[in-house]
Amino acid sequence: MENDFPMVLFSINDSVFAVSSKHVQSIVKLPDVSSIPNYPDHIRGIINLRGQIVQIADLRMMMGIKSVREDIKEFDDMMDKREQEHKSWLMALEESVEQNTSFTLTTDPHKCAFGLWYDNFETESIVLRDILERFNSPHQAIHAIAAEIEKAKHEGDFDFAREIINNTREKELSEMISLFAECKKAYKKKSQELAIIIEVNNSRIGITVDKVISVQNIEEKVITGESSEIMKINDQRLIKGIAEIENDESIIIVIDENYILNGDTVASYA
Repeated sequence: MENDFPMVLFSINDSVFAVSSKHVQSIVKLPDVSSIPNYPDHIRGIINLRGQIVQIADLRMMMGIKSVREDIKEFDDMMDKREQEHKSWLMALEESVEQNTSFTLTTDPHKCAFGLWYDNFETESIVLRDILERFNSPHQAIHAIAAEIEKAKHEGDFDFAREIINNTREKELSEMISLFAECKKAYKKKSQELAIIIEVNNSRIGITVDKVISVQNIEEKVITGESSEIMKINDQRLIKGIAEIENDESIIIVIDENYILNGDTVASYA
């Protein structure tokens, strides 16, 4: 019986899902996926798993949730933009010295776009948190030189103002550029997906998940009412039922393995 098998609990985008361990062949770190032309968008491609060709389905895309690849790209683009903004900020400060004009960009490190993001961003990754903490000193130091530059300009000491800017570009800005690169690498590593390989009646497919939480016995229930978590999922046919853990009010969404493996979902591959 299906209920005689414990459930594999996993998370996607902070929601908890489950699939019967009866159908789980293995759980692996997602290796490199070979893309295949003309596959449905949610099929990443295929992997070679111990001599077996296995299709990989992006479960986030099937649910209508932003994929991990999109999330990583958005993070990388945001980091690149914040880096360029600080390069441009220093260039604008340099132009104010050369033209002896007022500097109008923000001098408060908490009010620039990076500062606003930095003060509110949270992560469970220890590595990423460590990198972000190292931004604090050079970031504040860069913004702090604006007051020194204005003072030097007022006193007519333009050579000293240029020296401050050049030193800042070589030291604090270079340090921030390196940290931006480290940040992108750490975010990508933190976002490393797992693949749960599901097999039903000799058909198999891998589904991408963010994290495997546990394997345990839980009681599956029939779906009743409209759960906000369930309603977030575009394709309701993915859902077989819901489950709850004793003394825990959170809902676990049970995935229908048969639907994931049916002809409407899986691409033909010879």
